[in-house]
Amino acid sequence: MRLLKDDELVPLVRGANPILTGHGYDDGAAVGPWYLRQSPVQPCSIDLTVGEIFLPGTTREEDGGADHPKASHNLDRGQTAIVTTREILHLRSNLAAIGFPPSHVSFQGLLMTNPGHVDPGYVGRLRFTVINMGSQQYRLARAEQIVTLLIFELSGDCLRDWPARGYVDSPIQQTNIDALSKDFLDVERRAQKITTDAVNEAKLWATGISAVVPLLIGIATLATTLFMPGWRYDLEKQMAGIKEWTNVTKTETRVTALEKDLAAIKAATCKQPPLPEYCPPAAPGSVKK
Repeated sequence: MRLLKDDELVPLVRGANPILTGHGYDDGAAVGPWYLRQSPVQPCSIDLTVGEIFLPGTTREEDGGADHPKASHNLDRGQTAIVTTREILHLRSNLAAIGFPPSHVSFQGLLMTNPGHVDPGYVGRLRFTVINMGSQQYRLARAEQIVTLLIFELSGDCLRDWPARGYVDSPIQQTNIDALSKDFLDVERRAQKITTDAVNEAKLWATGISAVVPLLIGIATLATTLFMPGWRYDLEKQMAGIKEWTNVTKTETRVTALEKDLAAIKAATCKQPPLPEYCPPAAPGSVKK
């Protein structure tokens, strides 16, 4: 088994009995366009695009139902969709394939649950379930790339390939759509439940507070009436004592400072005649000048 590359894939897509139809790419005589970036054939893979979109949670008659598939849809976070490819495969008995989402699709949070492998001899469109696991809406639109397909050549034909075993491609049925949940992560229901619980809790708190607050106000009023007069009298009495002690202390300090100043003046005047009466008597033997 070996992986086929572009110069082997282009003849399989453009030649007689092509393995891929419905791609809408210009398959004129020129070979060059098949090796450009926009070609469905890449260096060793084939790009498949969105065809029809089916939405779980819809009825058969609604847009997105079995009878009215959508061509485009904004897939919200956590929501699911069934997508079929625009292209139709016609694999030969010696060819098998493996499909997976390209990186630029995966990086946007789109999860593909069942691309998987494609058996030899498979005929039909690919179908798969996609889930938006990203933080933003994902835009699904017809002809936009959705799957990368690797084609492998086997060592020989299968003994009994896909159609030989009785498999046939069948359109999407409403039962297929109904089997899936609209919201894979159940985001809508959980958000609604959280909101409802929060509202109910807020109502409960509001009811409790409205009953308790009057009681607390009554208790506070009673306590003020019974106890505050005594506390207030004691506090005022203590404050008056502090003020009185502070004034006395300030006066004593100032008197001490004045006494020191007076002593300094007396000492200075007693050093020369005539001596004031408050000066101490002169020592014996001293001579007055």
